[in-house]
Amino acid sequence: MANIHNNMEEDKTFVQESNKFTKSVTATLTPMFGEPFQVAVTLPTQRPALDKRNSIPITCHISSNGCATEFGCCIYSISRHSKSGDEDKVEILQSVVNNSEDSLFDSTKRLSYLICKKFNCPTYLSVSGQLQIDDQMMVTKEVMLFLNQSIAELGDEAK
Repeated sequence: MANIHNNMEEDKTFVQESNKFTKSVTATLTPMFGEPFQVAVTLPTQRPALDKRNSIPITCHISSNGCATEFGCCIYSISRHSKSGDEDKVEILQSVVNNSEDSLFDSTKRLSYLICKKFNCPTYLSVSGQLQIDDQMMVTKEVMLFLNQSIAELGDEAK
C-alpha cells in the first residue's frame, strides 16, 4: 500500500476540505516501485450507491510534478444503465476533455473507466506530468487503493 503523508507531518501533503456535497483530499502517494506522485480527489460526501445513478462525480487529478505542470490528459466517464431482458447492463461512456500524448491518454482512459465502473459515479480524471509507461500500473493500483480507502471513510449511501 502507498505511504500517505499526513497533514500533521512537516511536509503537509495531506489536506482535507469538505462542504455539504463534496469532500476534497490531496496526498502524495509513494508506490513500492516507482517515483512518488501527487493525487487530488474530490468525492461525494455520501458513499456512492452501486445500484442506482449517482449524480455527484468523482474528480481526480494525478501529477508527478505537482501543480507546476501543464494540464495533461483529461477524460470524463459516465455509466449508462439499461435492461436487456432480466439482465442489467452497464456501459461506460467516455469523452476526451483534453488530449495529450498517446501513452498518457491510454492509461488515463483506462483508469477513468475503472473508477467509473467500480464506484458507479461520473468521473473526471486528469493526469499531468511525465508518468512513465513502467509506472502506470503501480499508479493505477495506488490510486484505486487510495480511492477505496477514502470512499470507505464516507457516510452511508443516500436513501
